[in-house]
Amino acid sequence: MSIDSVRALTFDVFGTVVDWRTSIIRQLREFGMKHGVDTDWETFADDWRHDGYIGGMGRVRKGELPFQRA
Repeated sequence: MSIDSVRALTFDVFGTVVDWRTSIIRQLREFGMKHGVDTDWETFADDWRHDGYIGGMGRVRKGELPFQRA
């Protein structure tokens, strides 16, 4: 296949190319130490991913919430 015939390249970047979880957990731990909050930050991040991000994006896909630019 010639590169001239390629029309698009796509990537699933969130969680595949970008390791969001490690950096978020690290930042949450720093926040917790600074503010005296002690919790299981890994579970907190996973819960946010499932309940916050995935749930919110599902509502966007259904048309219940408008798409927002970051």
